[in-house]
Amino acid sequence: SSKGDSVNYIVTLKLQNDPNEREIEHLFNSKALGMMASFIAALKNQTVQQVLDDIKSDSLTFDLESVKGRDILGNVIHSEYEGRIQSKVKEFANPEKVPF
Repeated sequence: SSKGDSVNYIVTLKLQNDPNEREIEHLFNSKALGMMASFIAALKNQTVQQVLDDIKSDSLTFDLESVKGRDILGNVIHSEYEGRIQSKVKEFANPEKVPF
């Protein structure tokens, strides 16, 4: 991060079967691991609560590089920023556990 007291993770999400081959960049920060909970849960095929419990007990094991190329689902929302439309992922899910 700009202050040097945390790590910013930028994950590039590629949309499958998109004729325009669009990608969405999603930002996480190490100071807010709870914000990564649904992303990690989707990749580990766990519930969000399980991941939050692991974060709270300091027993979370997760290697971002090891999940590169894995498929997950995302609930994409659109918002306007400075006059242009942006796509962001609001929630993540494992393909076997679709909540949205």
